[in-house]
Amino acid sequence: LKPTMGQLAVWNLTSYDRVVMLDDDMLMIQPCDELFTVPVFAMSHDPTPWASHVDGGGARTRFNNAARVVQPNVELFGHMVKQIQSGAFKDHTLINYWGYDLQSLEDAFWTNHSRRLGGVSFTADAHFRGCTVSRPGTPWRKGKNFLNGSQQSRGVQHDIVKVNDAVAVHCVLPADYNFFVDFKSVFGLVFYGVSNLDLETYNTKHIIRR
Repeated sequence: LKPTMGQLAVWNLTSYDRVVMLDDDMLMIQPCDELFTVPVFAMSHDPTPWASHVDGGGARTRFNNAARVVQPNVELFGHMVKQIQSGAFKDHTLINYWGYDLQSLEDAFWTNHSRRLGGVSFTADAHFRGCTVSRPGTPWRKGKNFLNGSQQSRGVQHDIVKVNDAVAVHCVLPADYNFFVDFKSVFGLVFYGVSNLDLETYNTKHIIRR
């Protein structure tokens, strides 16, 4: 099946200055109004450990279309669709690595379109502060049990770059904004949060209960 591009239609909602789009498997547990203060395109990343790989000598994480902050723009929409439909990304590294789907196509487009900064950062009063210099690392490492609070981040720098809508960059939303509830993703995240020691006594039922 060819990937559908219905999600890209959000770029045509030009009666709005900013749109926050959430996938249908997302479960919001508290307000996230701060996302409406982000002035540049930002998209969630895949928090599962297998989503990291080496690209051009630097660690990167895969874009995940669970959540995105969009500044609607008809011209950009047309350019994006034209690029995707032309087959320009058919041999792109990300497509070869992840497969031919919309998520990978968007990732490839933004990789070529503008500079990718790291995670979005907010002030204490929930306003956009900037983006980190580096891309975020995977949030969990196998052998660390995040279920007991012993989570560990990797590859995250806290140097903040101030950006605005005149700067050709895009950013990555922190893992907090990828609040998916589909079974496959939750199961995978729990599995990679269980320590190797626990896995010696755990079975699938234990993990599902977690």
